[in-house]
Amino acid sequence: MGQRQRIVFWLAGLVNFGVSASVGTMAPFFPQEAKSRGMSATTAALVFGAYPLSALVCSAFMTKLVPFLGPKNVFVAGTVAVGVGNVCFGLLIYVRDLQMFTIYCFVIRVMMGTGSGANLTSTFTYVASTFTEKISLTLGLLEVFTSLGLCVGPALGGLLFEVGGYSMPFYAVGAFLLLLLPINALAMPKIEGRSSHSLSYGRALIYPPMYVTLGAVAMVTMVFAFFDATVAQHLADRFTLSPRPIGLILLLFAVCYGLSSPVFGRISDALGKHRLIMAGVSLTLGSVALVAVSPPDLLNFIPRPLGFPEDVQTDALVSAAFQTFFYLGAF
Repeated sequence: MGQRQRIVFWLAGLVNFGVSASVGTMAPFFPQEAKSRGMSATTAALVFGAYPLSALVCSAFMTKLVPFLGPKNVFVAGTVAVGVGNVCFGLLIYVRDLQMFTIYCFVIRVMMGTGSGANLTSTFTYVASTFTEKISLTLGLLEVFTSLGLCVGPALGGLLFEVGGYSMPFYAVGAFLLLLLPINALAMPKIEGRSSHSLSYGRALIYPPMYVTLGAVAMVTMVFAFFDATVAQHLADRFTLSPRPIGLILLLFAVCYGLSSPVFGRISDALGKHRLIMAGVSLTLGSVALVAVSPPDLLNFIPRPLGFPEDVQTDALVSAAFQTFFYLGAF
């Protein structure tokens, strides 16, 4: 791994960790906090859903924005949005009016989701452009950072909530991302994003074979989203658990995700993608296991029959397609 590849890998991994941690940080305590303020369970669930929904919409536009603005600019802007959004969400403790609290919750979660969609799409574009021969393995390793964030997020959120109250978990994650910001701005390499040709996102979406992979992606994230929005409140109501043990329970699912990611990334490179996708779908449907397939490389079969060239714009399109269905499942 060269110096350029190491920089991309570690900086993308650390930001993925922070962004993923911000997804589940509030899962152990926000449903109870929202209920104590008079917010309905449905509205609280929609607050959770606002994050992936806005990321879904953002990802659909990334196929144009990443090549035009460049992966680095999109990556840095996404980090800013998620970091600042976390800090702002922590400040909501000072908003007493239920209506204003609800509005601010949705606005901030939309901002964070938009930043997440921009950040992760540009990350996959970076990987596809930098690790051209080991995309699946690299993405599998990066999924370790993502799963660590998913693991640490609920556990850290529950712990910091008990130590410092509502705001502390959001301040911690936001500060982590904002501290990475100057490093990313200075050290992340630039990748030429402009192209002389034009690609159609709609043309890619009407290609039937891609829905096998994208359907699997949506199914996997659907499982995660269901847990975040419902299990914490159920455990608190039925078993009167505090946020700390709730966070540890939510951690177990993400641990399995993280341990399986690099393993299946290597298997995907060695044995082929389609069988692995179907195995993952079958295991998910059977609630036996959760496997993490490495999406952009698995979707490499899409551009070839459509005549798309192998460049940053195509990488952005494929990454945007993955992120769209990733957040569709999460919503």
